[in-house]
Amino acid sequence: MMEFRILGETDFEEWNKIRSLGLDVAPFAFGRSNEDELPTRERLFKNNINRNDRFILGLFSDEQLIGISGFFRHEPIKAFHKGTVWSVFVSPDFQGKGLGRKLMDETLKEAWKMESLEAILIGVSSDNPTAINLYRSLGFTDYGREPNCLKHEGKYVDEILMVMHRG
Repeated sequence: MMEFRILGETDFEEWNKIRSLGLDVAPFAFGRSNEDELPTRERLFKNNINRNDRFILGLFSDEQLIGISGFFRHEPIKAFHKGTVWSVFVSPDFQGKGLGRKLMDETLKEAWKMESLEAILIGVSSDNPTAINLYRSLGFTDYGREPNCLKHEGKYVDEILMVMHRG
């Protein structure tokens, strides 16, 4: 049985496992590596839970965390009208079954509950056509591209910057 829920403090260990897996198996999908993030990962988690301007969503299969996504609203008053989806990942054993779409649908549904939110941003690696197509099919449109955004093991990838407006 599949279930979605906003993660809380007791979910750190499970989130940490899937976050670590994502950083290892999809190095160009994330701006950080496990090596970079391990010293501050618990703080990252705690800073994104139990708040009304950000959340981490979990996708569970039979009580096992198999997918994650995060959302944060931008804090400066002049940027408060927008937010960013981050760290979207489904465990490799569950990929190719439409769960990424369901995870994004739930993430967007939760984010749009925020009053006066007008735009949602997301960045995606240029070497991930599956994610690019998913985000476009959900209504995101490209607004920019950062060349050579990430470098891993001597290979560069661009980041495609996308936006979805309320409407």
